[in-house]
Amino acid sequence: MAGLRGGACADPAWDPAIDGIVTTYSTALQRIAALAPKAKVFVDGWPLYVRDGGCPALVGLRPEDAAVVQRAFDRLNSVVARAATEYGATYTDTRTPSAGDDMCAPEGVRWFDPLVATETLLPYHPTSTGMRGVADIVVVAVRASGFEG
Repeated sequence: MAGLRGGACADPAWDPAIDGIVTTYSTALQRIAALAPKAKVFVDGWPLYVRDGGCPALVGLRPEDAAVVQRAFDRLNSVVARAATEYGATYTDTRTPSAGDDMCAPEGVRWFDPLVATETLLPYHPTSTGMRGVADIVVVAVRASGFEG
């Protein structure tokens, strides 16, 4: 990890790569609309990955690097939200309601495993608690929309 060696963890290619995802989302949403024009489509974003200041001992990133990583996820959420809105899908924010559940949270609460993964055995991946948390947020959004399925 560059962040632990003193170099910047940000890659200048991140922003264009993230912005480029809009094409994939737009194509998928157009295809869904073509195949199922009456479908009500919901798109969710990424939860809070790592809080302000991070937790260097647990995550393995300096606070400034943790902020760079979170900004990348926030940018991804913005790109996905724009594409969803443009194509008539409902974007569901999972970042705001997941505050306090990021990878710095205690085991059993956190939605992502830290550097030393205890649940997924894959560092930085969603935990079952996180997957359940996102699903619960999406279900609330679907119900709030009046969708009956």
